[in-house]
Amino acid sequence: MLYIHQFPDWTRFRFDSKAIINELGQVRLEEGRLLGISEMLDDDTLEAETMVRDIVATYAIDGQQLDSEIVKEQVSKKEKADNAAFRSLIGAIRNFRDDIDEARILGWHATLAGKPQRQYRSGPAQVLSRTDNSVVFAGPGPERLPHEMGNFIKWLNTTQLDSVLKAAIAQFWFLTIRPFDKANGKIARAITNLLLARAESSGHLRYSLNEQILNDIDNYFKILSATQSGNGDLTEWILWFLKTLRNAIREGRSAIKPHAEAVRFKGKKGAEGIQPRAQKIVDAVIAGKIPQPFKVTDVAKFTGTSHDSALRDIQKLIAQKLVAPSKKGGRSTSYSLIL
Repeated sequence: MLYIHQFPDWTRFRFDSKAIINELGQVRLEEGRLLGISEMLDDDTLEAETMVRDIVATYAIDGQQLDSEIVKEQVSKKEKADNAAFRSLIGAIRNFRDDIDEARILGWHATLAGKPQRQYRSGPAQVLSRTDNSVVFAGPGPERLPHEMGNFIKWLNTTQLDSVLKAAIAQFWFLTIRPFDKANGKIARAITNLLLARAESSGHLRYSLNEQILNDIDNYFKILSATQSGNGDLTEWILWFLKTLRNAIREGRSAIKPHAEAVRFKGKKGAEGIQPRAQKIVDAVIAGKIPQPFKVTDVAKFTGTSHDSALRDIQKLIAQKLVAPSKKGGRSTSYSLIL
């Protein structure tokens, strides 16, 4: 069986432009909606949570399990994190404007693989089946790596192409070269995150693509392997990538929406003087932790207070015109935020 890199001019990739452009348009639409919501927020906590999930996921894709609490502690330090590997993953997004040259890629390998030697592999690269350990892919021989990586790096820094589409191709291309003996996947996904940051012209991580890849990991490896054994048509791989990216952006929008609603609600209502416990009730309803419409029993359960205390909190919100009761009276009364 021939692998894609064994064909002459193998990097002259092809794809169904009409199908790709349609899907790319949907991705850009979802991206615009997410950016529109996120612009009203300056929430470092939410972004840190997304970064933690993304780092944990990129390791999990390679079968490595991380303690999310340890990652959380490191992410809170940002570029000053003690863990060099995490600094590399964070820096790939924060410093998205910088060129991706050979020194940068070798530096990522040194930190992500834990190897001080900044050099390409000197031996073969094989990918084994996750089910029976059979060889499903073998990368180019080590003698080809300087040339192959030179072409890849030149393409990254000079080719004019939509950054989202470029991210899809770059991840496949790097995983096909497999220039290192370890950490190829993590480096490929770091490059992907960098290019997606360029697509938004922002060094902020608003969604986790790696988490969505992990959720569909069987198809990830299946489509990657099939494309690496093909003849240069990347249509299936790119379509899968764009669909997965769209799901990631939607998840990011779902995560950020309650925070944006809270900001919008507070700005609209000007809820000054609201008591802390009442504020927690409002925030919980917006976040979906208390159902809407809600009853006194829902609030009492959430706040850990008596029925009468919960009712008084609700009545204060009604007095501030933040909450409205239903037309039903008595214990069957339900309440809703006035959005």
